[in-house]
Amino acid sequence: MPDYKEILYEKQRGGALITLNRPDAMNAISRSMINELQQALDEVEEDNEVRAVVLTGAGRAFSAGMDQGNRAGRRRDMHWPYGIVTGQTAAEVIDSWRVDPRNFRRMWEFGKPIIGAINGWAMGAGSWLSLYTHITLASENAVFSQPEVRHAVREAAREVDLVSRDLN
Repeated sequence: MPDYKEILYEKQRGGALITLNRPDAMNAISRSMINELQQALDEVEEDNEVRAVVLTGAGRAFSAGMDQGNRAGRRRDMHWPYGIVTGQTAAEVIDSWRVDPRNFRRMWEFGKPIIGAINGWAMGAGSWLSLYTHITLASENAVFSQPEVRHAVREAAREVDLVSRDLN
């Protein structure tokens, strides 16, 4: 079994419990956490004793989204606010997620059920991660949020306002 640093992997009662384990960072998703999650899913696929997976988060959040504070290892050719490589289109980014076998989409197509046990915040990418599970169970304390959607809507409204001012 691999030595995980950002997740916990525990086999129990015919299943596997995978816990996002960065409670001090509200389980913000880093590239290394994604890699560890993929390794754990590889392990589940190879283990015939494991019939299902439960995915949850340690502490007071399922996941606060992508780790924005960890600048180490961030690609220098990405630009803000879109987070895509300079010169790359949004369609190319979406298509790369479609064809990359090491992304969250793999969970949709996973051969064993993945149950998301959501407690606390599930923001941005954490919210998307919860939606990629086959069954999502939310506690009374679960909060789902898409801050980037709010940002995009606000920016679109600002553009419409600017255009309408120009027309008047």
